[in-house]
Amino acid sequence: MKKRVYFLLTHISLIAIILSLLTVSFIFYKGFEKQIFNDLEIIAHLYADLDLETIDDIEEDTFLKNNIRVSLINAEGTVIYDNNAPIGSMDNHADRE
Repeated sequence: MKKRVYFLLTHISLIAIILSLLTVSFIFYKGFEKQIFNDLEIIAHLYADLDLETIDDIEEDTFLKNNIRVSLINAEGTVIYDNNAPIGSMDNHADRE
């Protein structure tokens, strides 16, 4: 009888620990995801007013060193700059969400 109680308590404890870890992981993941999207939105606003003539200097300093791909798209969905592919080979982005 004692072995059975010990066995059940051990399994219940393990299940509780696993569920707690999953819950905490999910909560931290959602917080991290929210922070990343907020940072991305801030960066997008900063680059929205960027002059295309000066982007080459910025690209050398930040984009290439950090393996960041940058595509600038106008309001009609036409790609006006991409540091990873020729602009002519890019599709229109107007229908993307």
